Amino acid sequence: MVRAPIGRSATVTAADAPFVNAVASHVTGQADCGGGGHPGTFVVPVSLAVGEQRRRSGREVSAAIAVGYEATQRMQVAVGAATPSNGFRAVPTIGFRGRCVRVSFVWF
Repeated sequence: MVRAPIGRSATVTAADAPFVNAVASHVTGQADCGGGGHPGTFVVPVSLAVGEQRRRSGREVSAAIAVGYEATQRMQVAVGAATPSNGFRAVPTIGFRGRCVRVSFVWF
């Protein structure tokens, strides 16, 4: 079990924590802007949850967040305007790939 949402004492599974925190960041208007949509809404929650579950240090979680931002930015640059011009949004198409990159970074 990990804590979620951020700033609360409630606990949820490591699989549910990123979802709860991502929704909370969208609902409260705390979404950032950058490559791949709003990378903070899917980079940070997953990194925090997996980092807590795997008992990683703050330095390791911060590194995973940086890697997640970098990966989503590079993917956004690679696909460019093709994503929205083909009727897709960046977050669903690029976001899950960025999550895979940072989870693997924190997991091992």
